[in-house]
Formats: sequence, structure tokens, C-alpha cells
Amino acid sequence: SEDPAPPFTTAEFALAMSDEIRVENPKLRKPTRVQNPDFRPKKNSIAVRGRMPVAAPPDDGFFEPVDFIGAMGWEASADWTKGWTSFPQS
Repeated sequence: SEDPAPPFTTAEFALAMSDEIRVENPKLRKPTRVQNPDFRPKKNSIAVRGRMPVAAPPDDGFFEPVDFIGAMGWEASADWTKGWTSFPQS
């Protein structure tokens, strides 16, 4: 048997979700610096310290609740790219 038709189209879903979309400047420190970029948000970024509400992650032991949106927080220790990623030096 064939799968039933979805209850909505992709376009309908995108339109319904557009009320929840926010376009904000995350105020990343130096993301375009080629030799030593810094992708952490600044302290006054909307992406840190709960300035933008987000859903709580599932309490399943896999996800860790954090006070930022994105790959890393604003603290120096939050930059997981150090020692793991290399960037061109010239």
C-alpha cells in the first residue's frame, strides 16, 4: 500500500512557521578573520544568556541545557575549535 498524503505541503509548513522566524545579528566576535577566526558570540549577543527564548532540550541524557543558541557560548572556554581546528596562517 502507498503512504497517505502528508497533511500539509512544504510551502504550507514554511508559511505556518514564518511567524516564529526571527532574523537577528548574532554579534559574532571575528568570524571572517581568516587566520584566527572567533565564532563565539559577544557578551551582548541575543544568542547568549537567555536573551532569546528557546525550547528546552529533551531530558534524555544526550542533550545538555545551555544558556546560548548555536555551536558555542561567549566564554573563552566555549571555543571548542581551539586545538581541534587549524586555519591557514598566510
